[in-house]
Amino acid sequence: MSLNVFAPDELGGLTRRRAPSSGLRPAIRFAIASLLTLAWVAFSVWVSAPWRDELERATGPVMGG
Repeated sequence: MSLNVFAPDELGGLTRRRAPSSGLRPAIRFAIASLLTLAWVAFSVWVSAPWRDELERATGPVMGG
């Protein structure tokens, strides 16, 4: 007696899909968004370094480093 209630073609898994009619695939868009997010965070940390140094001199070390 089989407990499988799904037909083999309904089990999912990896399925080859057609390319979107316009734009990039969602996985590519997600990768681009992730890279842009990392670049923005790195840029923000780099640009804020002088402000963080000034803040540390004014308030003292916060993280005991």
